[in-house]
Amino acid sequence: MAQDVDYDFSAAASLGRALIQLHDKLDAFRDNARQSLHSKLLNDCWQGAARTRFERDFVRQQKALGYLADRARRLHGLVSDATDDAHRAQRPQTTS
Repeated sequence: MAQDVDYDFSAAASLGRALIQLHDKLDAFRDNARQSLHSKLLNDCWQGAARTRFERDFVRQQKALGYLADRARRLHGLVSDATDDAHRAQRPQTTS
């Protein structure tokens, strides 16, 4: 049984743009952090437990940021699919 649903295309477009921006910013942040760490490690000769702890935390943070970026990309896909479905639902239905 179909229900009439008002789909806010403007809100969906805004959400889609925000999710793409979030994905791009998270990816850029990850890349900048990785480059910054790499240059620091090349310039500094620090080692031992502090470095090991830092690198372990850095890897964990990079994975978390990657997960968030991936979720933003997936949510954008879901919004796009819902918008496509809403467009199809607005078309007049033909009966055979």
